[in-house]
Amino acid sequence: MFDRLFDFIVSILGLFQFWTVLKAEDAGFIRRFGVPVRDMQPGLNFLWPFAIETSTHVDMRQWSDVLPAQSLRTKDGVDVVVRLMVAYHVEDPRKFVLNVFDATNNMQDLAAGVLGSAVAKAKASEVYSGAILEKLKDRVTRAARAWGVEVLKVQLTDATPAPSFRLFGATKDEN
Repeated sequence: MFDRLFDFIVSILGLFQFWTVLKAEDAGFIRRFGVPVRDMQPGLNFLWPFAIETSTHVDMRQWSDVLPAQSLRTKDGVDVVVRLMVAYHVEDPRKFVLNVFDATNNMQDLAAGVLGSAVAKAKASEVYSGAILEKLKDRVTRAARAWGVEVLKVQLTDATPAPSFRLFGATKDEN
């Protein structure tokens, strides 16, 4: 009984909040009725209460994602297992929040898709030597820029020949 009353009072008091604090490693902006109206500075920022204005905070630190291993086939028919690391940071918080849903997961999906496409168009020697990295970085960078993200580094963390074995359909003589 009293816990519901306490929750109700706290939620009502939240409507009267007229400030927000932006951490030094974040960037953000204030929306009035959902429309961005001004950028915030680190520290104390004031806004209209009663949810007339709300704040949006974005972590501006560098992020690194190592994609799971992908088993791919090169242009010359060689099966390879490849892992990719992408390092990036948010350059424009408004684009990052407003132009794409769940930009962090989309960065991983984008890098995985670009990697698959690049490996399919390259020879195995280009994959093993790392020659495809410039194409990868260029394509990931161009796509990420539209989301307000700057790609700092794209690197193959692993490129090995894929093990080849048959699970089904093998006869006794083939084993």
